[in-house]
Amino acid sequence: MHPNLLVLFMAHNLPLDTLTIEEKIQVMETLWNDLCARAEGVASPAWHQSVLQQREDALQVKEEEFTDWEAAKQDCRRNPAWSRNKLK
Repeated sequence: MHPNLLVLFMAHNLPLDTLTIEEKIQVMETLWNDLCARAEGVASPAWHQSVLQQREDALQVKEEEFTDWEAAKQDCRRNPAWSRNKLK
């Protein structure tokens, strides 16, 4: 890990263009774990309910469908250019 990553993280000034992919993933995991540990104190924004209802409605009328997570990862691996563009 980048030797000053924790110090930079705490200062809110990450040199993202100098971090390796592994370091970036580690930072994301650290952030995610911290957010999960404090989830009870975080309220969802009001618009979340509206978006969730729209997605549920789309599922009911077959406009949308679920994709198994493993299948989605395989699709990304089969189409790396597509996944890179979608994840930017």
